[in-house]
Amino acid sequence: MITKSKTLILSITATILCALTFILPAIAQSDKEINNQLDELFGQHEVYHSFFTDLKKAVSASDKNAVAAMVHYPITVSVGGKDVKIKSGKDFVSHYDHVFSDKIVAAIEKETYAALFANDQGIMIGDGEVWINGICLDHDCKKQAVKIVTINSDI
Repeated sequence: MITKSKTLILSITATILCALTFILPAIAQSDKEINNQLDELFGQHEVYHSFFTDLKKAVSASDKNAVAAMVHYPITVSVGGKDVKIKSGKDFVSHYDHVFSDKIVAAIEKETYAALFANDQGIMIGDGEVWINGICLDHDCKKQAVKIVTINSDI
């Protein structure tokens, strides 16, 4: 005879196992697998890998100017529930401490290359705190630059 407590335990265990089937593939992803995914999505992975590595270094060093150079402008960010339109690197530097909150910095610092989530919208860092993508620099999009395209300070 199965008691209510055993049924509850079985139900919780089943729920955890189901959740793990979705979580573990992302955790188990290797550098090679993310490289292959980026190659399929964007035609190359090297520039994205370099950008990600440089971003982590700049954020860890609190190099506001380096981070500002990595942003696509104009960019609108939500800070404290209020949308702020940032038009330039100089403007970004003056807002840096509000935009790159402890939560944003922590998301970037703890993210690993192999654990990045990527889709046709770009590459997500953390739980969506930062998105990066290639930006076309010419009409035919033959020249691109990887930039931060979205910062979600209020996530």
